[in-house]
Amino acid sequence: MEDNEINKYKKFLLYEDFNTYMFENSVGSVQLTVSINDHDIYIEYNRLKRKISSQKNQSKVFNDFVLGNYIIKNYFYNESLIYSKFIWKNKELRKFNFKTKYVFLQCKKINKIEKIKGIIW
Repeated sequence: MEDNEINKYKKFLLYEDFNTYMFENSVGSVQLTVSINDHDIYIEYNRLKRKISSQKNQSKVFNDFVLGNYIIKNYFYNESLIYSKFIWKNKELRKFNFKTKYVFLQCKKINKIEKIKGIIW
């Protein structure tokens, strides 16, 4: 990660160590956190969490995250959140898409899908 990228988002900096930076942004009830070290990026969006191990794409992942180049889909059954998907808009980063299940072994039909566009920092 380059220093100019980090300085650009300094107002969101929550924690800084020798080689680790943690940024946080809250918009209403939505909380975004991204943590970067020399080898990994950790992304957290409410209850969605993902570790991305890729030094090669580290800057691209960070920049696309803070620029809001992703979509979150929440799948509900009767107002209960069943699972969520985090989908990158950039085809190059789609290998880092992830899904989080909130209900264990529940075989219910989805009756509501909520789509959230990425939040720009």
